[in-house]
Amino acid sequence: MARLVLLAVLPLLLLFVAGDSYATAAGGGGGGGGRRFDASRAVDVSWRPRAFLYEGFLSDAECDHLISLAKQGKMEKSTVVDGESGESVTSKVRTSSGMFLDKKQDEVVARIEERIAAWTMLPTENGESMQILRYGQGEKYEPHFDYISGRQGSTREGDRVATVLMYLSNVKMGGETIFPDSEARLSQPKDETWSDCAEQGFAVKPAKGSAVLFFSLHPNATLDTDSLHGSCPVIEGEKWSATKWIHVRSYSYRRRSAGKCEDEHVLCSSWAAAGECAKNPGYMVGTSDYPPGFCRKSCNTSATGGGGEGGRFDASRAVGVSWSPRVFLYEGFLSDAECEHLIALAKQGRMERSTVVNGKSGESVMSKTRTSSGMFLIRKQDEVVARIEERIAAWTMFPAGMVQGHRTLENCLIGPCSKCSSECITFYCFARFVILERSENGESMQMLRYGQGEKYEPHFDYIRGRQASARGGHRIATVLMYLSNVKMGGETVFPDAEARLSQPKDETWSDCAEQGFAVKPTKGSAVLFFSLYPNATFDPGSLHGSCPVIQGEKWSATKWIHVRSYDENGRRSSDKCEDEHALCSSWAAAGECAKNPGYMVGTSESPGFCRKSCNVCTS
Repeated sequence: MARLVLLAVLPLLLLFVAGDSYATAAGGGGGGGGRRFDASRAVDVSWRPRAFLYEGFLSDAECDHLISLAKQGKMEKSTVVDGESGESVTSKVRTSSGMFLDKKQDEVVARIEERIAAWTMLPTENGESMQILRYGQGEKYEPHFDYISGRQGSTREGDRVATVLMYLSNVKMGGETIFPDSEARLSQPKDETWSDCAEQGFAVKPAKGSAVLFFSLHPNATLDTDSLHGSCPVIEGEKWSATKWIHVRSYSYRRRSAGKCEDEHVLCSSWAAAGECAKNPGYMVGTSDYPPGFCRKSCNTSATGGGGEGGRFDASRAVGVSWSPRVFLYEGFLSDAECEHLIALAKQGRMERSTVVNGKSGESVMSKTRTSSGMFLIRKQDEVVARIEERIAAWTMFPAGMVQGHRTLENCLIGPCSKCSSECITFYCFARFVILERSENGESMQMLRYGQGEKYEPHFDYIRGRQASARGGHRIATVLMYLSNVKMGGETVFPDAEARLSQPKDETWSDCAEQGFAVKPTKGSAVLFFSLYPNATFDPGSLHGSCPVIQGEKWSATKWIHVRSYDENGRRSSDKCEDEHALCSSWAAAGECAKNPGYMVGTSESPGFCRKSCNVCTS
């Protein structure tokens, strides 16, 4: 299941004016030795919790530099955060020593900070300062959550949504990062090179330069209890690491004073004259919920509010084109052959007039606001579609479609399961591996054709009204893939994006595209944007539309992604009292109804798969 909350409100008003690429400005943005950051080098190692491993995220020189900074500073006994008071306190559960670096302490640290923003798709200002840690022999950090419970979780920066752990040294024995409740724990082979501690869950060995990214919150901003993790005791050698905690909102607001009524950007007066104080109050003025605005003097106000600074997403092919809303452009996301294959599938199918979702009823209805024609593909319809679905999962960090149901493993190697196979699995083994039903958060891919004059007027992909609680909840992200070039028109436009004033346009853009930040439809390119903030609330800046096609035709594919697993056939009926797996009765007899109620019994909103055997059906 997807374990990710994505989106943030940050300005990106000057980055598009600069002639040099952001990659150059950021020193290459790359994972080690000046190489460009390459998201394809990150692999998912667990879906529950959402965890990714990037080997070579830091170069050896960068690792040595961070250790050197720590040694030059004042290393102190590590602390933990008291969930109620928010105070840092020492505890026997964490026995390392460490120190914090300033976010832009030097060029190397700043470059790493930007690389982290690139990987996580969360802006640098949402992060705490990087912490450098040293674990000596026997030192550890017992399993814990990075999520901050209690009243501290409701502060303006909100909870920690993601953590990046960077390993700065190799460790001869021990020191693994362990996820005791990860679904991947039973499928990970381990030999004598792993510590006893690492045997208790899914584990990652500390390898110099590697990094782990995991998420502590579900997409709906609630705690992911599977994100429990710890650092195993060092048995031989020493372990150096760097930790970056990232929050759902800006973490640096405390450093800015609401008492100062001044402009913090040279273009504030120009933006104010253009009406930006009213159009972009979050950045220009601020609100009571966010830090002070950046152009309060030009807007003639002393209100407090938001904004911040951030960097562009610098992957090898994907670039951030807006922070508010969060929008990324990936040129060459699809090959020409893949584009043509998708168009062929659409032409072979039944293209119908496109509809929109009625926010209150949830029904699909025709509307003059959307005049294209389209059809939906079946998930994993063929090898090409399946490959694209997996690619979308890799980019968005939301899972692609997976078959629901239980999975058995050969050689489970735990207790009475030491000889279990697909034929002789025991319930002791199953009880520890019931997290095996996995589906995807995305709707089926929709193929669309826009003929001359056809369009989709500005709208939100976020689904309001009672339908928001149905099936997969709100749409959190959208991937738009362009399958053809368009001679004129057909741009995707974001009328309220903060980047709209800094985007140069010439006569090749349509009049519609002039109304906001726009992306031209280029065959093979894709746009990813987010409709929700990290705290799972609606981002009004995500308003977007498809400009009318003036010359030619436009083919595209759309993938909508929800905060929870999306059931294509609607919510499963709680009226049906039946078992939906052949082993339900056996699992019930083994006590799984109580041990795994989410899967076995479910709720009225999401009925379980073994309700009959669990005797929970209503008459």
